[in-house]
Amino acid sequence: MAINEYIKNIQQEISNGKSYEEYVYLFEEYKKYLESVIEQNPSDITAVCQYAAVLMELRYSSDDSIKIMEETLSQFENELANSERVRLYTNLAFYYDENGNEDKQIAFLEKAVNLKHDTPNAYDALAVCITTKARCINTTSDFTVALPLFEQAARLSNEFRYQYNYATALYIAGNIAKAKNIFEKLYYQDNKNKNAIYGLGVCSYYLDNTKTALEMANLLANIDTDDEVDEFQIAELFYLCDDYAKHNAMFDNCKIHYYYDVSWLAPYFYCLRALGKDSELLQKYKEVVRSKTEEIKDAKAEELDDSYTVENRNEYVAKLQKEFYDIEEAYRKIIWENDKPELSPKLYFVYGCYLIDCPRHQRVL
Repeated sequence: MAINEYIKNIQQEISNGKSYEEYVYLFEEYKKYLESVIEQNPSDITAVCQYAAVLMELRYSSDDSIKIMEETLSQFENELANSERVRLYTNLAFYYDENGNEDKQIAFLEKAVNLKHDTPNAYDALAVCITTKARCINTTSDFTVALPLFEQAARLSNEFRYQYNYATALYIAGNIAKAKNIFEKLYYQDNKNKNAIYGLGVCSYYLDNTKTALEMANLLANIDTDDEVDEFQIAELFYLCDDYAKHNAMFDNCKIHYYYDVSWLAPYFYCLRALGKDSELLQKYKEVVRSKTEEIKDAKAEELDDSYTVENRNEYVAKLQKEFYDIEEAYRKIIWENDKPELSPKLYFVYGCYLIDCPRHQRVL
């Protein structure tokens, strides 16, 4: 079999729902095949990149993947076409990310981007690094540098991740109308993708289209998928649209309770107040007070040892007491000042495998 045939077979086995143990033999066969190709032609970049990926699939250390790619670069870098160097740089960045070496990861992504090739992976991955890790070599303004990178990735590919991340970057930068247009296109392409729906809903709210925002919130509440939008975010959208009953219902039906987090508790209190459910509000407040008081008591009684010192305990108790004070203050303002807590919904970037030569994810003809 040739390389493309191996990749197609591997992807077919995975799509059929087989377990790793059932298809790992393909990776083992593929590894032997690639070794023979590399032995005959050590500068075959496709074979080298595939081999490094297969080592990861077979659960070798990322150091092993890095080693063969670094050796290839050292021996052939000056002879390679830009497209081949971009592959090596981007793939190496991925392995250094796996290895926890952020400096090397960013350095190789920058080398890939500086070649200005038509591969979106490096642009998007570097932009995500800049915005989420707030680190980039030779930059003064992280987001000013990141936004054009997101834009370039979106220009090069219509793939959901690149379009969504660019729209999210635009939203963060304050260009909500342009972000909304992209989210809307993504929504029409897939009206069950919760990330696209949420982005469209949030942008619609800020563009004074509450009707669409509420429509998106209702749609989100009735879609059961594995996307990253959670009950907390959906509840926020209901809250912004003044649908207080559905806001609280999202939390009442949620398996995870956020009683100690004032960021959700204050809006929950306010919704009960706005719905005229004062007795339920008082009961919920007393329940939270009891729980928080017990938590503080337990924290003060926590045993000390070498890894948990008196300073650690005092810091933790102070943190809990601050949370308790914030909850009390939020409740007081809602009851006596009819204060409506403010919410500022956040959009998050979509992460994904940016390994160019990934037998699992890459497209093959």
